[in-house]
Amino acid sequence: MVGACVQVRGCVGITLWDFYDPFSWVPYVFAGEGGALPWAEGFVKKPAYEGIVEALTNKTTRAWPWW
Repeated sequence: MVGACVQVRGCVGITLWDFYDPFSWVPYVFAGEGGALPWAEGFVKKPAYEGIVEALTNKTTRAWPWW
């Protein structure tokens, strides 16, 4: 999602529902699905964190030249 946003000139932001799993609403609504946030318990970085950083530091290849 972050990678797609940085490829589009008009994208102005990304919404995260919180920042680490102990505060996630997902396990309460979708039992067994995990926290779905960039950091796990104890602020351990999850693979999604690295993907967000990669996309925001312009390492994501632009798919098309809209500008």
